[in-house]
Amino acid sequence: MASENASQEAVADKEFEVVNGNDAVVKIEKKASRKKKIESIEEIPGVGETTAKKLKAAGYDSFEKLATSMAVELAEVASIGEATAEKIIAAAREAMEMGFETGDIILEKRKVIGRISTGSVELDNLIGGGVETQAITECFGKYGSSKCVAPEEHAAYTNDEEFHLEPMSHIYDKYAAKFGEEAFDGGTVVKAPCVKVFAFNDAGITQAVPAAIYKGHADELVHLTTKRGRSLRITLPHKLLVANEDGLQWKPAAEIQSGDSIATPNSIPIPQTGTVSDDDAYFLGLFAAEGTANPCSISTSDTVLRDWLSNYLKARFDFEPTVRERNLPGKRTVYTILIKNAAHPLLEGLEKTNSATKFVPAVVFTAGKSAAKSFLAGYLEGDGCLTESGVSATTKSTRLARELSYLLSTVGIAATRRATRSAGKQYVRISVTGFDREKIGSLPFKLKAWNGSTTASAHGYPQAINKLLKKYYKQTLGGNRGRHAKEYGKKNNGSTTLYGLFAMTPNQSIGPETMAKAISFFQSGEAQLDELSERATTVPAMSPQEFEEYACSLPFALNSLAQKLGLSKGSLQNYVKRGVPPEHASEIATTIAEELGARSKASHEAAEQLRIIASLNWDKVSETARVPHDGPVYDFVVPDGHTFVGGVMPTVLHNTQIAFQLCVNAQLPPEQGGLNGNVLFIDTEATFRPERVAQIAVAKGLDPDVVLKNIFVARAYNSDHQTILAEKAEELVRENNIKLVIVDSLTSAFRGDYVGRGELAARQQKLNKHIHVLQRLSDMFNLAIYVTNQVIDRPDILFGDPTIPVGGNVLGHLCTYRVYLRRSKETRRIAKLVDSPNLPDGECIFIVTENGIEDAE
Repeated sequence: MASENASQEAVADKEFEVVNGNDAVVKIEKKASRKKKIESIEEIPGVGETTAKKLKAAGYDSFEKLATSMAVELAEVASIGEATAEKIIAAAREAMEMGFETGDIILEKRKVIGRISTGSVELDNLIGGGVETQAITECFGKYGSSKCVAPEEHAAYTNDEEFHLEPMSHIYDKYAAKFGEEAFDGGTVVKAPCVKVFAFNDAGITQAVPAAIYKGHADELVHLTTKRGRSLRITLPHKLLVANEDGLQWKPAAEIQSGDSIATPNSIPIPQTGTVSDDDAYFLGLFAAEGTANPCSISTSDTVLRDWLSNYLKARFDFEPTVRERNLPGKRTVYTILIKNAAHPLLEGLEKTNSATKFVPAVVFTAGKSAAKSFLAGYLEGDGCLTESGVSATTKSTRLARELSYLLSTVGIAATRRATRSAGKQYVRISVTGFDREKIGSLPFKLKAWNGSTTASAHGYPQAINKLLKKYYKQTLGGNRGRHAKEYGKKNNGSTTLYGLFAMTPNQSIGPETMAKAISFFQSGEAQLDELSERATTVPAMSPQEFEEYACSLPFALNSLAQKLGLSKGSLQNYVKRGVPPEHASEIATTIAEELGARSKASHEAAEQLRIIASLNWDKVSETARVPHDGPVYDFVVPDGHTFVGGVMPTVLHNTQIAFQLCVNAQLPPEQGGLNGNVLFIDTEATFRPERVAQIAVAKGLDPDVVLKNIFVARAYNSDHQTILAEKAEELVRENNIKLVIVDSLTSAFRGDYVGRGELAARQQKLNKHIHVLQRLSDMFNLAIYVTNQVIDRPDILFGDPTIPVGGNVLGHLCTYRVYLRRSKETRRIAKLVDSPNLPDGECIFIVTENGIEDAE
């Protein structure tokens, strides 16, 4: 009987019976489809030991990570085709038994959800009881500044159509006296509603309205000096835009090293709000160079200038000027042209200055480029040194030297500043060197045309860019072609400067002409690669001769795809000569298109990065040192771009209380609003302050040393580092009872690494993946994710609050709870819940005190 049952069970694995209405038995064959359960990545069909090692090395070391990955990323890291990658993802999902669950099961799972108190009952109630596990809670707001400059650092801004270049302390005090100041974030802020600064954002250097001017305190500063003569004293977290062999990135001052190249404005777009004729501007330039107060006059030894001044004053102010002559033995005659009171209003106070107090009248800055060029021409012909090798001018007035640097920048000329001494007196020398010399020829000189030589210079684009060019070349059109010559290779282009950069990485800086050629090369290269990618779809229909011609036109050897295709290099080489077998044609076409697509993307990235680099000037850091300060520091809080132009010479300068409270509260028991867990803190802006966490811990009656030991902090230096930290956090979470992950701030590094509108799609795709990694951590380990975010102002919002968080729809759809924070009076904050899947919109008020986050009375 037992034997008979066994036999029946064996048959049942192959077939089963269905009895129809006529009692006829219909036998339907059933496949023995009991699949062996996959226990490891190596057992996934199509993976194997080698591919598994590549996947694990890239961080794809679990079914969960494979199942939630994208085929294009998997294909890239494992050197496999996208079709194979999709099969691996499908197998991983099947191994996880991913599928649908009924609502009651999900409800049961949500019963284990925990919540961490923010410290404020009102704020907790607003978000459903606290910061929730298995969810991402995002807070964004306009204020906050730890990226400040020393009081003496100048900033450029406009106010009621006038241009100003003033010390930050002076700007703050002026507006504090007018509008008052409010306590904020360990310091104070003042409103400056009519102020516009010059900021660097996706559109380049533009004007932006700061939300406030911040005053804080710093015990220590970083003092940077540069090859061009800049001297900056800024706080350690303050970021500067740096270009290196990896491209553009915002780098904290504490990490800036000697040799780094920092961004400076190529041109400052001061709006033209006034009118000054070119002759008036030239006259003002002459007076700034050679004018004196007592008597009010201009002295020159040039008869052409003497005659021009006399004719100008007579025509402009209707008086015949007195001209005095002074003859000294062995020297040229000096002519002194006396200037009457009728001309004084135009001088705007210059008539009262001496050689140490000269300045550029504010009206010149807002009169347009033509007036700026005329002023510079007058000044250089009056007190400059113009030779074939360069242009320079020396002055006792530090203010005049500073303003000349900014005025030169308005017409796209970069200056070099040097302090000198002569006869025991201090002077400042302003010079124009390198590739900027040719721009001097555009100034409307009256004595002679300047046609000085322009040669390669250490003040060109950063030398590190040469390595970046070489890297992009290899990733796009410069791959190894084997015995076939590259279209843009040594054989056809070996003598060109551009190919020399691609192949040899010279030590000298490149100039604007070569940079323009490089940008054009990668732009045309993108189009060429896209065209080749489109042709790849016709590979299955190509004749052997057509395929050979096509393969030879590719910027890489076909046999370099052997590993991705799972074929030998010899086989692929034979295909080039004899044609592609039909059974491999489709996969080969797909793999070629994928490789060309990756190269096209790299070519687009190269052109965009180089375009931004070319739109700026660059200055190399010569020395950097930390210096004690123990005093006030200042910052413009600029929502759009978080930067402003300032310094002794124009430079691009960059601009968390709930997070600290959560660091402490997460360690409390559940009955006190915690989860009895530890914290992982990913710090992208150097904002983690252990002193503040310790202060909050003491207020809670906890040992601050124990609390700090339970917080695992990692500093993320760029977006790649940030994403890697999140991807590698799984082991740390599992071994250290992590119940809260904080990312402060979520988007800062992404905005710094992906500069320009052309990089927006890549930034959003990478940000999307990063958020999914965080959400997976939250789901797998039932922990809470809290992220802070930056904001921008929408220019199309004319009425109401234009503030929106950075990140677009990617963040909008993936963050579970979104809270907008804004300031109220004194230490009060207003929190507004703007998005939630299950809670109504609402607002509450809480306060920030020394003890942390509390309810307002």
